[in-house]
Amino acid sequence: MCQQWFCLYACGHKGFYRYDPCPDFGTKCYGAGGEQSLFSVTNTCDDCQSRAAEPNPEGRKDDPYLKEK
Repeated sequence: MCQQWFCLYACGHKGFYRYDPCPDFGTKCYGAGGEQSLFSVTNTCDDCQSRAAEPNPEGRKDDPYLKEK
């Protein structure tokens, strides 16, 4: 059976890492289904790193993804 791998970052976000197809992929098997394999990463994701380095975080009030603190 095929397997999907996702990173679980220290900030709590998940990100796609890789997809391992099985030998029957495309003939008898059509994907991994809903199963996911997670592995932990000690650093934060790229989005959180970019947000922390934002030179003017108060200048983007119209961004729906920027949470108010």
